[in-house]
Amino acid sequence: MKTAAVVMLVTLLGLGGSAWPQDGQPVVPAGFAAVVVSVVGVVDVRGAGIPPKTRASAALALPNVTLLRAASDDAQLTLTCGNGGSQLLSGRFNAVLNRAGANSACDIRVNVGSAFAVSNPDGGDAGKASLEGGPLAAISTHTQFGISVPAGDANGTEVFVVEGDANVMRGGTSMTLAGGKQYLARTGAVSNVPASRYTALATSLARSDIARVGGAVNPAAQQALQTSYYNALSKPDDAAARRALTEQYQMLRIPPSQITRYNVQRERTINRAATQVQLQPNVQP
Repeated sequence: MKTAAVVMLVTLLGLGGSAWPQDGQPVVPAGFAAVVVSVVGVVDVRGAGIPPKTRASAALALPNVTLLRAASDDAQLTLTCGNGGSQLLSGRFNAVLNRAGANSACDIRVNVGSAFAVSNPDGGDAGKASLEGGPLAAISTHTQFGISVPAGDANGTEVFVVEGDANVMRGGTSMTLAGGKQYLARTGAVSNVPASRYTALATSLARSDIARVGGAVNPAAQQALQTSYYNALSKPDDAAARRALTEQYQMLRIPPSQITRYNVQRERTINRAATQVQLQPNVQP
C-alpha cells in the first residue's frame, strides 16, 4: 500500500513590499496617550495642556483624560493608543480618552455615540482595547468590537463583537460575548449583530481610509471599499472577503493605520490557512 499526501502553501498578494508598506504603525509621542490618525468633520478636543477651542486634526497627540466631542451625525475620529490599539468614534459623539498609554488598555468612555475598537494587530495582552458606556464595559485582545450609547438612554447601550470575543462587564458580573453577537443593557438579551450595524461600520471605516489618501477618490471606488469592508466585517473568516478588502487597500494606496494593519494581518493568516491544502491519502493496492 502507498500513501501519498501533498501540502501546498501559496503566498498571496506579496503584501508588505516596498511599493505598498502596511507594516509600520503610527507613533504616539512620549508622554502622550494616543495620536489622531484621521478626522472627518469637526471634533472638539478638551484636556490638560490643550489650548482652548482646539479641533482634532491628523497627528494631534492626546493626553489621558481628553474629552472628544462632535456635534454632527457625520463626524468621526480615528485614533491609535500608545499600546497599539485603535478606536473609531462616529456620529454625534461625546467621549473621554481615559487610559491609553503604552501600558494601558486603550480605554475610552463613551457618554454618547458609537465607538469601534480594534486591538493591536501585533497581539499580546499589552495590546488590549477597552470601551465603557452606560452601565456596560468591554475589553478584549485579538478582536474587533464596539459600543453604542444613545443620547439620554443609558439602558439602551449595546456592546457588539465583530470578530473574536470580548469580556463584557456590568456591575460585578461579566460574560464572554462571541463574534457576530451583541448585548443589550436594557434586556440583557444577546442577539445577532444586524446588517445595519455592519453597514454603518463599513461606511465609517471606508470614510476614515479615504480621508487619509490625500487625493480625490471617485465615488465608485469608495463604494467598492465600503462593500469590501461590509463583507469582511459580516464574514470575518471568509478568505475571499478578506482578500478583496486587502486588494482595495493596495489599489487605493491606503496609508497604514493600526486598523488596516489588523485587516492585512488577518488576511494573511486566513488565506495562508485556506491555501494549505491537505490532500486525502491515496490508498493503492
